[in-house]
Amino acid sequence: MKSNKMDNNKTSIFTYLYGWTVMYLGSLSLNDWAVVIGMLATIFGFLITWYYKHQEFKLKKQNFESNKNGNQKKNRK
Repeated sequence: MKSNKMDNNKTSIFTYLYGWTVMYLGSLSLNDWAVVIGMLATIFGFLITWYYKHQEFKLKKQNFESNKNGNQKKNRK
């Protein structure tokens, strides 16, 4: 019996949260939507750039360390 009451409580909280979210989103004007989409695009672009710069740094570091080890072996001969 308790699980049924808990499920109803979770459903009720979800319903209220969804209702408030839809009400808020419905109150946004076209200019507000443009600002929100612009902010999301900026954040998304930053994250994509950071990811690829991080991958490039890892490759350069790997290449530098492999060249460094290769140069040491050549100098020993």
